[in-house]
Amino acid sequence: MYSADKQVLLNGEWLTDSIISAAQQLLKKDFPHIGGLQPTILSTKYLFDVQRCEFIQILHVYGSHWLTISNIGCPAGSINVYDSLPNCALYSNMKRQIATILFLADQKMITVNFVDVQIQGNGSDCGVYALAFVTSLCCGEDPAKINYASPMSREHLYKCLENQKMTSFPQRSRGKKARCRNQTSFEIFCKCRNPEYGKMICCNSCREWYHEDCITAPPAVWKNINIQWFCDNC
Repeated sequence: MYSADKQVLLNGEWLTDSIISAAQQLLKKDFPHIGGLQPTILSTKYLFDVQRCEFIQILHVYGSHWLTISNIGCPAGSINVYDSLPNCALYSNMKRQIATILFLADQKMITVNFVDVQIQGNGSDCGVYALAFVTSLCCGEDPAKINYASPMSREHLYKCLENQKMTSFPQRSRGKKARCRNQTSFEIFCKCRNPEYGKMICCNSCREWYHEDCITAPPAVWKNINIQWFCDNC
């Protein structure tokens, strides 16, 4: 851990990508059977490896926010979101990251369950909470049932990184009733099975929509909506 990262932790600042990734790597070493836990830098270009098993992953969304997703205990096509902000926002880049990791070739929708977890008390602790949620999930605990001892969480994370061993974050109490704060869904399209973004075109035969950067189509197709176009499958 770099000295700058130590200062970030001790000064209560927003956690960096290197801190998040270092913690996830330690968890990956101790829980190799759990998928995900990939470097968060992959989120910027939607380069996460597709996960075919149960996984946990921290996402970087909306430019400055960390949250946790997992499909543990979820039916196919569904994902749990553990977000320490109260607004249950489904950001556009969050949808693309989720769709990239899941890659549901035979489904049209992804269901997102915002789990009712503890809310952060300031504007900079989202990364700390995201790592607390990830660690609990790896240890077989349900973050929705835990009240974390927030004042001790940064010091705990600092010691975990120093000792090269992630352990459950300090807790005030357990035994809360787990519930879903909110549930929503979004459509996925194209051969990449991602949500709507950028320019898209619809195949005149199968009626599937495709992203401009996923296909090769004549320039005239994008200028005239009345021109028929057929995808490679049709």
